[in-house]
Amino acid sequence: MTPKFYLDIKANAIDSETPAYAVLGKAVHVLHGAFSQSDHIGKFAICFPASRQGAGKRTIGDVIRIFASSSMELLMLLDSLKGHHVIRDYTTFTMPKEVPDDFSGSWSVWRRVRVQKKVGVNREKTIIRATSAIFVDMHSSTGHSFPLRILRDAVEKQGNEAKPNSYGLASSENLFSLPDII
Repeated sequence: MTPKFYLDIKANAIDSETPAYAVLGKAVHVLHGAFSQSDHIGKFAICFPASRQGAGKRTIGDVIRIFASSSMELLMLLDSLKGHHVIRDYTTFTMPKEVPDDFSGSWSVWRRVRVQKKVGVNREKTIIRATSAIFVDMHSSTGHSFPLRILRDAVEKQGNEAKPNSYGLASSENLFSLPDII
């Protein structure tokens, strides 16, 4: 996948008890299910352009940006999702836009951070990284909830082919960058 096209999905607050970031978490869960389907594996990458991370206030924001190699892939994804009640009732989305060929802005790697369960140096390192990560609350197929921690690192553009995981994120085995389009 090459990030040539993108669209935004904006989460809308349901009510005062269900803010936009909670809806965004539900939308990430829906996207994870779609990205896990055999015809979608590795085709879509996501980022959170309205997020803030760091030692101060961390927030996931209210927008998911989805990248793909073509506008047709994005339209087919939207078509497969538009009947889902979370997407249909609680989000709005833009039509696909092209990433300019001469984009000269900043680039970022968006990757999942997992805290190691075993005690040791790796656990301490991942805990330190996780404290500055943004997150969404997820629910596994077995009903367990967990925070999907996402770390954004500013980088130079990386020309390698993007192979997003089932969340649409980079992994330690495959780092790739996405343009920070404003």
